[in-house]
Amino acid sequence: MKRTPLVKILLMAWLVILWTTLAFAAEYKVTPDMSAEKAIEIIESAAAGDVVLIEPGTYQFRVYLKNDGVTIKGADPDNRPVFDYAGKDVPQWPGSNSGRLKNWAWQIQANDVTIENLIISNARIDSMANRASAGIFLGPETIFKEPTPVDTIPTGITLRNIKIYGCEEGLQGTAEGTLVEGCEIYDNGTLITTRGRHNIYLQGGSAIFRFCKIYEPTNGANFNVRTHDLRIEYSEIGAFSGASHSIQLLTNKAQQKKGESFQQTITLIGNKLSGVRNHENQMSKFLILMNSNRYAGNRMHANLYYNTFEGVKGNAGSMVYLKHMKGTEHLGAHIYNNIFINNRTPLRLEQHHIVTGPLYDVDIQHNWWETANKDWEAVMDNNIFGGDPLKMSAGKANPSLGEIPTHEPSGGVRSNVNDLGAYSLNN
Repeated sequence: MKRTPLVKILLMAWLVILWTTLAFAAEYKVTPDMSAEKAIEIIESAAAGDVVLIEPGTYQFRVYLKNDGVTIKGADPDNRPVFDYAGKDVPQWPGSNSGRLKNWAWQIQANDVTIENLIISNARIDSMANRASAGIFLGPETIFKEPTPVDTIPTGITLRNIKIYGCEEGLQGTAEGTLVEGCEIYDNGTLITTRGRHNIYLQGGSAIFRFCKIYEPTNGANFNVRTHDLRIEYSEIGAFSGASHSIQLLTNKAQQKKGESFQQTITLIGNKLSGVRNHENQMSKFLILMNSNRYAGNRMHANLYYNTFEGVKGNAGSMVYLKHMKGTEHLGAHIYNNIFINNRTPLRLEQHHIVTGPLYDVDIQHNWWETANKDWEAVMDNNIFGGDPLKMSAGKANPSLGEIPTHEPSGGVRSNVNDLGAYSLNN
């Protein structure tokens, strides 16, 4: 086909832009013997296409990324540099002091940013009771206003092979299309406040968590999210302590406008989930959907596909709590092809066991439950109760229900029933 002059011009322009970007892209190094000021200057002045390699060692300064298209990574993925804030007030460490920037260890307010191979620990701001420090904060300060201007919300942030622990919040903020891959986030929160602090608190945006380990928040939940779309895939979601739930979906705080209809969805696929609640009573629910701001037109839906869940023996807590509140327009849960050990209650509803009508969309099929729950058997005709799940249930999984897991943590093709969540493709 003959190209028109306009097509040729556009192609040439694109090639010029690509060549210019590659030609001026550079690689920089940060070493532990540098002054904090010099290291900050190198990291924060990186431009689109630049890569900053951080050598192994311990660092104690704050980072504010505001330039698009940069990559910041530990030089050695097996010996990651440690950003240790020593449990002291984060603002005391070198870094930008404008606005609220001094509150967070790392803040990313830029598009298409990749951060890899880091350890971030012990970021706190205990001197300010109403504020919390985060290991990594995504987005603008304006997320605390409702709604946040759309053009200020960053997109395309990737966090890979990062460990965050001991911070008041692990990962916090708002961004669109965030990918969190191969990360370990645990032991974040604080015991000196009655306000819950969490491993992950996203005020809005959308994200995918994949091949991660997230467990043991100090006094909150593993996930406290207000995203419009969240996927948790092929991950281990471990024990939790202070909260009665591990994952919570609340009203979108950064993007929803009062009175406007808004859809929020959370999907869990191929994960290993723990319902163990350490140091406390047994859990009352694992995943809760709640219109906390009570905005009209709020719709929430949870999908659980091919997960393996293990709770405390005898625990009657529910997997999903659909909490109807003022302003809630619709609540739903599709629970397909999962294995449930030491747990027998799929749902908790405000209107006890009423799953018909316009408010609820509930479908529970082709799961294996260690023990039966007679209250729910009427709406669980295609489920299996008792026996050996690998013999009785894996072969009964219905591929037409939900999304079939296709990967294992290494990113390769899923090949074994022990590759995290329920069932193997080869059974």
